[in-house]
Order: sequence, then structure tokens, then C-alpha cells
Amino acid sequence: MSRPLSLVAAVLAASLVFAACGKTEEPKRSARGNPADPVGTEGAYLSLEPLTYQVQISRQLNPRDIEDRAYLEGVPPAQRRLRPNETWFGVFLRVANDGDHTAKAAGQFRIFDTERNVYRPVPLGAGNAFAYRALPVGPGRQVPDPNSVAGQGSIQGTVVVFKLRYDTLQNRPVVFEIVDDEARRAEVNLDI
Repeated sequence: MSRPLSLVAAVLAASLVFAACGKTEEPKRSARGNPADPVGTEGAYLSLEPLTYQVQISRQLNPRDIEDRAYLEGVPPAQRRLRPNETWFGVFLRVANDGDHTAKAAGQFRIFDTERNVYRPVPLGAGNAFAYRALPVGPGRQVPDPNSVAGQGSIQGTVVVFKLRYDTLQNRPVVFEIVDDEARRAEVNLDI
């Protein structure tokens, strides 16, 4: 190969390497990661086209904490009491529509662990400004709306609330599953 062609090939190869470094993560259906090292799986972009879901953070919720009390607002009276072995747990989501038509956000979620314990969300009342809602998301829009209370909050996500048994927090990986109206699934290991 001649010297000028070698130089051009080297420059092209280097530019491809540098171009890949700035690329954002491509959406996928699973961010389960390596069960031995699940840290870092939250934040992954999960695609159920045209919608992309991202778990902003997940954590235990303390009803005595002012901020957490707002996330738990609207829990039905029959669900308010925790058993001694239970804790409140919130999964904070952001949803974006990168498509060119309106799509309904997923409405089914569950958490499961390695011991086959399965948990479903606790419904939250209409007055909870942070609650996730399975509503239509317009093209180029996101949930929560950046100008909403949830969009301006410290987490910038809407919350799905669960009651988990404490032992589930040790049964890692603990997986959060999203199911849309077409029964398509996406899942991510929670960083517990």
C-alpha cells in the first residue's frame, strides 16, 4: 500500500474509533447485565418502540421522610399498612417517544427476584403528582413533562410504588419488568 493511502486508512480508522466514543447507548429490551455484577444496569435505555423507558433510580421509600411521603401520596387505605417484614420501594421512570406517532405508555410492571418472589405495583391516587400513569405520549414528548412537578423534581422521573419483603433486597439480581399493551417486555436489574 502506498504511503498516502496508508495515512488515509489510519485517519479513517482513528475517526471511527473517536466517533464511537461519543455515541449514546442504543435502546435495548434487556439490561439484565451480569448477575454477578448487576451494578450500573439502571439508567439503560429500554426500547418498546416507539417508546424508550429509562429507570432513573430505584430505592426504598421512607413514609416519615417529607420527600418520600409525597411519592406515597394516594396509596389506598387498605394498602397503607406495612407488615413488619415489608418496605416501600419506588422505581422512578422516564419515558420518551422518539417515533412519529402517539403511543400509549406501558401499564404493567412487576418486580421479581432470584427466589421467584413477584411483586405488583401499589396503585396511587389521582392526586399524586409523581405517580406514573399509562397515558399516551406524543411524538417528541417525554414523561414526566419537563415542566411538571415530577419533571422539575430531584429525580426527574415518575414513580411506580411497590411493597417488597426485606429479604427480596438480598435476593439479587432483583429485576424490574415493563410490559406494554402489545405484551412486549423489557427488563432491567435494579441497583439495590
